[in-house]
Amino acid sequence: MKLSVFVVTYNQEKYIRQCMDSILLQKTNFDYEIVIGEDHGLDGTRAICEEYAEKYPQVRLLPLTENLGIAGNWKRVLSECKGEYIAMCEGDDYWIDDLKLQKQVDRMETDSTIGYVFTKHIRLKTDGTFQDMSHRFENIPQKMTLHELIAHRMVPPPTQTVCFRKALLPNPIPAFVTQAELQQDMALLFIIASQCNIGFINETTAVFRIGGTTSFQKPLYAVQTRQELMRNLNTYTHFEYDDYLNNKNDDWAYLTYYYLNHKQRGKATYYFIRKIIYSCFRYPKTNLKNTWIFVKHYLKNIL
Repeated sequence: MKLSVFVVTYNQEKYIRQCMDSILLQKTNFDYEIVIGEDHGLDGTRAICEEYAEKYPQVRLLPLTENLGIAGNWKRVLSECKGEYIAMCEGDDYWIDDLKLQKQVDRMETDSTIGYVFTKHIRLKTDGTFQDMSHRFENIPQKMTLHELIAHRMVPPPTQTVCFRKALLPNPIPAFVTQAELQQDMALLFIIASQCNIGFINETTAVFRIGGTTSFQKPLYAVQTRQELMRNLNTYTHFEYDDYLNNKNDDWAYLTYYYLNHKQRGKATYYFIRKIIYSCFRYPKTNLKNTWIFVKHYLKNIL
């Protein structure tokens, strides 16, 4: 088997058909399977997945068990992927380029130093409109190291665009990765990227759905989970990426934006001040442009 498409889904009956159809439309000169982990949801998602598994021989729906949770389901699906390459697409996201897989595999087949490839994506907002994300991908090189990926603020790259070599998966996968309930993909891709070069294709191939069932719903819990994960990753990679993994700037910025968007000005201001103080003391001569953009965005929303 050349490639496995990793799909996890839970209570996504509104979206899973679009996800599956977009994967099945892929045009490739190799065989691929679709491995679905449906986590005992309460809606009609499983019935839809069973329909696809009966109709398409390349679709493999894993047996129904008890609810495993995000981490357990994620680990189960990954362990069942048989392909030389693995591409990821959660059940509420979908692809919009029918040559996505072919382009990514071709890239890795022609350059053995590249361990995974990602692309641009767009976001689908809750009001049904699309958000262009091209600005995030400006000046991204077509081939880079993990240090360069970090410098371009692309950790993690959009998961629904990623395809990687299965051989680069750590064996066994560290427990802290599979137990990182909200960011297993970030942790796994970070470990893979630390072993290889990363390829970028400057094309938009996927849609990330904002407000889907896998989106963060508890901001403080998300940040606490992320910080614990970063500490474990830092130890695992022998502190080679300490400047990034020990940096809390993104956490304070995330909480500031979250509370601004939810009209909680007091909490937004608290985390805004924490980020500014942290930036000034830890990085007094760097990231000035990003800090100024952050300040302007805050003032625009708070005044």
